[in-house]
Amino acid sequence: MNMLILNVNAFRLKFAGAIVFLCMSLLALPITVQAEVTILQAVWTNGINDKNQPRTDFKNIATSSSLYLWMNIKGKDSIVHKWYRYLGSRAYLDNVKTAEGTNQVVWSSKQKIQPGWWRVNVVYAKNNRPVMCNNNRPCVYKIRVVK
Repeated sequence: MNMLILNVNAFRLKFAGAIVFLCMSLLALPITVQAEVTILQAVWTNGINDKNQPRTDFKNIATSSSLYLWMNIKGKDSIVHKWYRYLGSRAYLDNVKTAEGTNQVVWSSKQKIQPGWWRVNVVYAKNNRPVMCNNNRPCVYKIRVVK
């Protein structure tokens, strides 16, 4: 009788070990997530014209009191621009704006923007997850504003 109990316990232990191994193997599998939004183009600008296109294209430095982050996107999910202002080396959340626009062109803006370094993180409106860009990194855009 003791031998039967020992064999049953050994079977249970092997079975549990196989289940654990299977679960760990599944966790190690790469999971591919389909991108909901792809940012085709992003431009810092001082305004949007009548054709929903950016006016002046700022590369690294903006010289305007109004600053827009304009984007041409592919996808149907709504995105949000989180505007951060740097004070020293720390970034502080300044404002959260839903990117507005038509036909896959969206933008958000800051009026009377203060000089200094600014950053916009692009996230999904539905769950606050970052929109991923090149090299599977979150889409983050930085610019310096001068007077």
